[in-house]
Amino acid sequence: RKPNEPETEFDADLIPRCIIRPKYTIVNTKGKITASEEEFGFDLIPANITLADYDHHLSQLIISGKNYGVYMLTEIINRIKELYDYDYIIIDVLPGLNMIAYNALAACAPDGGVVAVINLDPSAIIGGQNLFKTIAEIQELLWNKNHIKHNGILGVLKNEYNPRLKTSQEIESQFEEKFGPAKIFNTSIPTKASCDKAHSKKRA
Repeated sequence: RKPNEPETEFDADLIPRCIIRPKYTIVNTKGKITASEEEFGFDLIPANITLADYDHHLSQLIISGKNYGVYMLTEIINRIKELYDYDYIIIDVLPGLNMIAYNALAACAPDGGVVAVINLDPSAIIGGQNLFKTIAEIQELLWNKNHIKHNGILGVLKNEYNPRLKTSQEIESQFEEKFGPAKIFNTSIPTKASCDKAHSKKRA
């Protein structure tokens, strides 16, 4: 932001320098490389430690009495759409409703929506219900102030899922009751132990 200017500006030439195409190597069961590096079919903008100060910066970005920080990511995403023809743009944020999360919620309107990733534990169920209420409030706010339609929750993804645990089965049975009529995805994210095991064996 430049002092006394009513709008923020971005240098679109910097965007390609932030985007990377991740690569992987194919290995056999003995851990030996059997092929050269291959590219995944997606681009990535990774986060780093400088993101820690971003939330505070956004909360202070006030121009002519209006908080532009809430819509900063929206402007960046719009510039990316002008440069690249992506099928999907996925924004991953940490749990919590801070300025970064509000940016992501605003940026996915009007074409996208929210996939709520909710752990299979009682406290996460309560947090998920609060998230639903917050997104409903954001939908109303975006429409009343800017006439922007927000699609809200597209579906719920179960996280830390272990079908062998009785507690997982009991909490899973509550999802339809607590989060309906939102779609409950059949796909789930396994427990961290399962992810660590796959990572150690270099398998997805």
